[in-house]
Amino acid sequence: MTVRAALAAKKARYEQILNANGALDALPEAVTSDTLRALRDRYAIASSKLAELSAQLMPKHPFVIAAQQEQAKLQNLIEDEIARIAAAAKLEYERSAETESSLERQLEDLKQQALETNEALIKLRELERDASASRTVYEAALVRARETRELQQINSINARIITHATPPDFKSWPPRLLILLPAGLVFGIALGLGLALLRERVGARRHADLRVLQRIGLRA
Repeated sequence: MTVRAALAAKKARYEQILNANGALDALPEAVTSDTLRALRDRYAIASSKLAELSAQLMPKHPFVIAAQQEQAKLQNLIEDEIARIAAAAKLEYERSAETESSLERQLEDLKQQALETNEALIKLRELERDASASRTVYEAALVRARETRELQQINSINARIITHATPPDFKSWPPRLLILLPAGLVFGIALGLGLALLRERVGARRHADLRVLQRIGLRA
C-alpha cells in the first residue's frame, strides 16, 4: 500500500468515528477495540436487566434506579473509549499526513537535486571536452618540443668546432695598395719578358725561313 492510500484509509476511519457520534451501532467493526466490545457486551446486559426491572418494578424503585445508573456508567465508559479511539485515529491520521508532506518535500528536494545534478553533469561533460582538447594540444606541444630537442642534440653531435670565429683584421678583397704595387710590377716585368721572348722567337723563325728559301733559290 502506498503512502497516499494508507493516508486515505486512516482519514476514512477517523471520519467514520466522527460520524458515529458515539452511537455503538454506527461504529464499523474495524473501528472497535477489545475494550469497547467488552463495554458493549456489559451495556447490553445492563440494558436487558433494566428493561426487566422496569417491567416488574416502579420507576422509583432502588433496583430500577441502580440499573439505570449502571447503564449510564457503561454509556459514559463507552463514550470515553470511543473518544480515545477517535483521538488515536486522529493522531495517526495527522502523523500520516505529516509523513506524506515530508515525503512530498523530500521528493521535491530530490527532483531539484536531480535537476542540479543534470546541470552539473552537463557542465562536467563540457569541462571534460575542454580538458581533452587542452590535453591534445599539450601533448602535441610536448611531441614538437621533444622533436626539436632531438634535432638540436643531433646537430650538436655532428658539428665540431675547429676554431673560434673571430672578425678579420682587414678586407680580403680588393687587395690593399701595398700588395697591388709589387704585384703589378712583377706582373709587368713578366709580361715584358714574355713579349720579348715571343718576339725573338718569331724573328728567329722568320730568319730561318728566309735562309731556307735562299738555299732553295740558289739550287734552282
